Parts: sequence; C-alpha cells; structure tokens
Amino acid sequence: MLRRVTQHTLALATSLFTLVCAADGQLCPQWSPARPVGALDAATIPEASGLAASRRYPGRLYHINDSGNAPVLYLTDAAGAAVGQTALPPMKDSEDLALGPCGDGTGRDCVFVADTGDNNRRRTEVGVLVVPEVRTFPAEAAVWKRLRLRYPDGPHDAESLAVHPVTGDLFLLAKEFALLPGHGRSARLYRLTADVWRRAGTDRLTWEPYGEIDLPALAAKEGATFSHVATSMDISPDGKRLLILTYDHAWEIAWDLADGPPPPTAQLQRGRDYQLVQLEPMLGKETIAWLPDGKGFLQGKEFKPDGEPSVLFRLDCSAP
Repeated sequence: MLRRVTQHTLALATSLFTLVCAADGQLCPQWSPARPVGALDAATIPEASGLAASRRYPGRLYHINDSGNAPVLYLTDAAGAAVGQTALPPMKDSEDLALGPCGDGTGRDCVFVADTGDNNRRRTEVGVLVVPEVRTFPAEAAVWKRLRLRYPDGPHDAESLAVHPVTGDLFLLAKEFALLPGHGRSARLYRLTADVWRRAGTDRLTWEPYGEIDLPALAAKEGATFSHVATSMDISPDGKRLLILTYDHAWEIAWDLADGPPPPTAQLQRGRDYQLVQLEPMLGKETIAWLPDGKGFLQGKEFKPDGEPSVLFRLDCSAP
C-alpha cells in the first residue's frame, strides 16, 4: 500500500512539475524521443512546408505545400489523414503556416500563410494571407487580408512565420542558408505588429527589424553541424517559448517576444535560455508546430528530398 501511495505521489509531483515549467515559460525539463503519429498523403502534399495545429477544433491540422504546387490549404486529422481542403489565391513561394488570433472582435483564430520564399533573394515584395478559421471551409478560402510586405534592408529568403498568441504580432525569421555553420550568418528576425496588419488595406507594409538569433553560433557551440538554418518556427500557446526547426534538430528558446527582441545570442545560457531538441534523422525537415496545450509539438518533413513518406512525429515534454 505504501509503495502504491509513493508511486502515485511521485507521478503527481512529476505532472505538477511539468505543468509549472510550462506555465512559467521555462524550458521543457526533458523532451521525449520523437514517435511517429501518422503520415501525409504524398499525392496531395508532396512538399509539406507549413504545419499548424488548431486550438478551436481539437485534432485538426493545417498543411501547405511548397512552391510549384497548387495553392491549397489542406486539413487533416491528428494522424495526417485528409479531412478537407480549401483553395487559396495564387502565391509565388508559400513556405510556412501559423495560427493566431484574428483580432476582429469575434474571438476566432486565423490561419496565416507565408508567401515569403525567395531562394535567390530577388523579391521586392512578399506576402501573408490571413484566412479566418471556420468549422467547414468552402471550396475557395474566404481570405480576410492579403498583406503586401517588404523588408527595410533588402530581400531575404524566409521560411519561418509565427504569430504571438497574446499580442497577435507577426514574426518572420530569415533562413540565411549556408552549408556549414562556419559560413552562416545570424538569422534576422522581423516583426509586424497586430495594430498595423489588422488595419492594413492594399498598401505595402514594411517589416520592422526585431533583433536576430545567431543559430550558426549556437550550432557550433553545441556541435550540431546542420542545426544552423531555420526552416520553420512556432511560438508556444502561452507566448513564452520559441521552437525553431532546422535541417537537423530544433531549438527551444525561453523568450517571450512580447517583452522585446531576443537578447544577444552570446548571452544565452544552455539549460536556462535554450536547449537543442534531438529529432529523428531525415532529409527535408520543414514543418513544426506546438500542440494546443503547449506540452508537446509536431514535426514533419517533405516527401520529395528522399522519396520517403512524409511522416509526422510527436515529442512530449516530461520531467526527467
């Protein structure tokens, strides 16, 4: 009997510890190994490039293909099985998805589609589609806003879009591709405040520089050779932690972007401010999304780089 009580007490303490860490915006004490939860249909989503998990409709996931495919927002269940789709307006290079508050007085969320890819860094304008989330999507999406955007410092290639769940601000992280960390540059971060984008009409807006994150420096410090190029990003449901996906692993960073730009990367301490999250080896890691409760996340890949199934993996936070 004593043993059972002790085990129950330990389990309860572990659960409370995990909940407290998540509530305080601290790093996850320990991430579970990645486990497959399903796979996407390669016939319809061959180049999965964006992923978001609905908070309003439990078990619903959103997906987008990379450029070269039809502009469609795909809906699946939690295992990646198709449940619906809605056509989007033409885009040049769709790269990421994010979910966040519409801020239109309805209390609903919107799906944000990043048309921000620019491998050759030549685009004078990028864009973000804002699509209100509904229970049943029509054949053609009812786009609320089509944001026209430019950078203040010239073109960038960017595949990482996130929306702050509290403020509604948009954040975009530049890709800054380099084969090895030693040749890489800090990833520049940009912001578009909710007040600006929600009032936007057809005029072109300008991203606001919002600091940078030196992923090559972190990768070199941790000996994570290919963890220096950002391919996707998401903000935790409480707004206090970032997940940044790379071609190798993911970075969890304990920083609320509502408090200001991230501090200089050299000041970040492992275990307090950031940690490297180990992922399964695979080519084409392009998608990452927090789960609605903030206690886990999903990570996926494209099908085309290696011809292997586009498997969705789940990692959960637990106490050590």
